[in-house]
Amino acid sequence: MKAFLHVCALLLALPQIFLAAAFLLLNHAANAGSFGGFVDRALDIFLALFSWGGLLLLATLTLLFTAAFIASWRPFGAAALALLVLGSASSLIVQLGAPQTPATFTLLLPGFASLALSAYLMADAWRRAPVPIPRSAAIDSDMAGRA
Repeated sequence: MKAFLHVCALLLALPQIFLAAAFLLLNHAANAGSFGGFVDRALDIFLALFSWGGLLLLATLTLLFTAAFIASWRPFGAAALALLVLGSASSLIVQLGAPQTPATFTLLLPGFASLALSAYLMADAWRRAPVPIPRSAAIDSDMAGRA
């Protein structure tokens, strides 16, 4: 069930993350100053995405997806996903301005639902974490039982 929640959180977060990345890349390309500079920067971005950038993106998504199915990785995957959602939301708010209408607020709702699911998964993992018994206390309790 928790793996399903993690995958749902990832699927809810992906559109917001990709939209924030698209706005950042478009803003970077548009700040070139001229049409030739725009095309040059756009081609540089295209080259970066289809070389190492694309491989990095696939590796990151694979790790986040794999974290859903390994219980010991799930809190770290949920934390990384929460940080990605917070970063993309703050980037969208800076790029688009604060949400003043319901339409711009609904743009952020799937990301915040993903953030809530990630927070639940992190809190559940923290609540279920075993508390280690110090070695000296274990030895003392064992010695008390033999006496």
